[in-house]
Amino acid sequence: MKQKTKHISKKDSSTSVSSVSMSVAEPPSIINKKGKNYVYFGDNNLYPYYLVGLYESSPTHGAIINGKVKYIVGRGLFSEDEATDNLLQIANKNESWSQVLFKLAMDYEIHNRYYIEVVRRRGGGKSYYHLDASRVRVDDEEQVWYYSDDWRKDGRHNSRPNTVKFIKYDAKRIKPITDGDVEYRELIPYEEYRPNFESYAYPNYMNVLLSIEAEAEISNYDLNQWKNGFLGSAILNFNSGEPDTEEAKTAIEKTVKDTIGGSGGKKILINYSDNKDNAATITGAKGEDSATEADMASKRISRTIFTGHTITSPTLLGVMNESAFSGNAELSEAYELFKETYIVFRQKTLITSIENAIGIDGVEIEELRKIKK
Repeated sequence: MKQKTKHISKKDSSTSVSSVSMSVAEPPSIINKKGKNYVYFGDNNLYPYYLVGLYESSPTHGAIINGKVKYIVGRGLFSEDEATDNLLQIANKNESWSQVLFKLAMDYEIHNRYYIEVVRRRGGGKSYYHLDASRVRVDDEEQVWYYSDDWRKDGRHNSRPNTVKFIKYDAKRIKPITDGDVEYRELIPYEEYRPNFESYAYPNYMNVLLSIEAEAEISNYDLNQWKNGFLGSAILNFNSGEPDTEEAKTAIEKTVKDTIGGSGGKKILINYSDNKDNAATITGAKGEDSATEADMASKRISRTIFTGHTITSPTLLGVMNESAFSGNAELSEAYELFKETYIVFRQKTLITSIENAIGIDGVEIEELRKIKK
């Protein structure tokens, strides 16, 4: 994400003041770069990593993703047909299809897309693996997919990511498809449709991304109170006067952003002044008010995130809050609504992909058991 830094200067014979602003979220770009066979997802091709970062840093968002995945996966896959049920026990040499399903569902909830790799074994038979969606990119014709363990190498000087090429799996294909000496691997892709978007699916929580980022910032705020004993809203006075050059001033402010405030020293007022003490001091700026405001903002943001995820009752995901349903009947009704309007569709989508991969039908997901009070 890009960060815009705003400087406010007041200059007289003794004082200069600068402040650091909040970062502004911008939507990702879908870019066809010259000399690249794949489409960039985001300016630096790292937007999927950003989504994973939000999952890991926002408590509410992370809890919702985890809860949705548990509802979708339930107690795992099964079939009433014994032969089909036996096939579901082995996806590859290390995993059952229920284990693969969990990974697919996690990608589905974070990225709104997922991929199954199909490996044809020598002597016949196939193995099936989950491909990490954050590591998959596609060409502009959506015919070839590229997988890399680390897309961060892309764009570095004299460095490029090591990629593996994939084409869409075709059960009728007999001979492998090659590009020179390189044999294409095969996958089954799924990208959730969204109007006006091409190449990549966008998460279905797009409308609350800023709130998710904000909650992560509040978590950083809390962490820095403990680590530094320092309130995020404060004035840092440099009493040795203003630096001689803009470069020196920029270096000081960067150091403050990187070491003090939530994820970058934001909400730090930097003051340069001349006096005989000649030392830097830190002055709290409405510390109690800042903590109260942060707590109120955290609750408001959490409610917004739940709304963006179409969760009517946080209690469904094991999160208790002031607006949680008090009655068991109301909670059951909320569960049925959530299941029918969200979970069932996601389950059917995943089951269809798995049935197409194996070439069977009759696959079901066992629901979680209801807790009786």
